[in-house]
Amino acid sequence: MRSLFSPGQVAAGTFIGGPLAAIFLLKKNFEAIDAQKSAKNIVSLGCLLVVLFSFIVVLLPENFPGLIVPILMTIAAYHYTKNHFPLKEDIQNSETYQLQSGWFVFGISIGMLIAHFVLLYLIVALLDTMGMISL
Repeated sequence: MRSLFSPGQVAAGTFIGGPLAAIFLLKKNFEAIDAQKSAKNIVSLGCLLVVLFSFIVVLLPENFPGLIVPILMTIAAYHYTKNHFPLKEDIQNSETYQLQSGWFVFGISIGMLIAHFVLLYLIVALLDTMGMISL
């Protein structure tokens, strides 16, 4: 049986681990349904969006509500997964797929959260070096 992440798992992973977790989880789902081209496309599009959002987030005003961006990403990831993959109940009732472990989602999310912080640090350092922001 092939393991799939449910829309709720992708949403939880995205909220905790950010966009890198969303890319990883969606890529794995596409691979599980043998959609290799879609898996490559989601990685390409996702990486572009990560860089774009990382620059945007760094340039937002200090008083901008910090939870807006993660909530919007979580909602987007949930709806994308819901529209492209089976729902949790369908996965559980399937003879082809099984639901991926929640602990695996949590582990991936924490790892991607750390990776995203490193990426943001590098972007902030680059923007500071270029004189676009001042630390």
